[in-house]
Amino acid sequence: MTTPRRQTATGKCYGGCAFTRGKLYHLLRNPIYAGDIAHKGKTYPGNHPAIIPREEWDEVQQQLTENVRGTRTAREASSAMLAGKLFDQAGEALIPVHTSKPCTGGGTATRRRYRYYVSKSAHHDATSSMHDSMRIPAREIEQAVASELAKALADPLALARQLKLAIAPAQYARVTSRLDQLRTELGHLRRSSIKSLVDHVMIHPDRIELLISAHALAEMLDLNLCPDAPATIRHMANIRLTRSGHSLRLVDDSGIAAGSRAADPTLLRLLAQAHQWWGILSRGEVDATRLANQGGVSVSWITRVARLAFLSPQVVEAILAGKAPTSLDGKALLATGAITPSWNEQARRMLAPT
Repeated sequence: MTTPRRQTATGKCYGGCAFTRGKLYHLLRNPIYAGDIAHKGKTYPGNHPAIIPREEWDEVQQQLTENVRGTRTAREASSAMLAGKLFDQAGEALIPVHTSKPCTGGGTATRRRYRYYVSKSAHHDATSSMHDSMRIPAREIEQAVASELAKALADPLALARQLKLAIAPAQYARVTSRLDQLRTELGHLRRSSIKSLVDHVMIHPDRIELLISAHALAEMLDLNLCPDAPATIRHMANIRLTRSGHSLRLVDDSGIAAGSRAADPTLLRLLAQAHQWWGILSRGEVDATRLANQGGVSVSWITRVARLAFLSPQVVEAILAGKAPTSLDGKALLATGAITPSWNEQARRMLAPT
């Protein structure tokens, strides 16, 4: 069972999502069925006749109240792998948050969850300026940290010097094998490994400072630390911050997103949708108006997305390889005038380092 689906004059769609228990409770709590009117948290007698007898209404309300009684359990600790470990250059913590938004070009029935790490003060103070605070895509910083951790673990001898470890020749092969295994786990963003190894991450405007727990690393390598061994290993990454809308993006010296070179899934979906819609339109199967009605979107959205079928092959290759600059997002691709007749001009404008 789903809620009614509605479409506004602008092409936006609402409803069509699952009729959940919360929606049912909200419906059953509506006093209008008992002949009353709710206004600003208070209930007043209405001028319309009730369609549910008062006794039956009261019984239902009592049942609903009893259903929500019981012991409320505390929320479990955050599952974000960098929760409690991420700080800005002033020492302020960045805390994990998330938001849910409709998928690009779709209705509210399909929503996608977006995770971020934001400055604690900005999260709790709505008047705080976005330009004075940090809001970083969670997966981006997590991938960057995992990638830098893997780099820091690449040289067993350098680690031994930093940790003041004496690795016997007979142990070297085992330690090297274990480090290779750890780097593989980091490449797959294994949460337990990252949470254990990362002691502290400090984000500066022009670099990331990563402190690796010496105790956790020695334990993973099955080695004993010397009494005077440092508590952490410091690793510096040449990753800078660049602002994109309300969020900050992490980029390397070439302007490409730091960490993983995976393609941006939002851009991939736009490209796939563009070629699908252009194929339908070019074959004359339906016109743009009918296609928009079928997809529950506006004609304007259809035309803007379909234009991406004429995107420069060089730009498409960069997107597929995950090498597009962070400035090349969905908004930039769909901007008016973005798809020029010249492929060279498109590549020059879209692939320029930020």
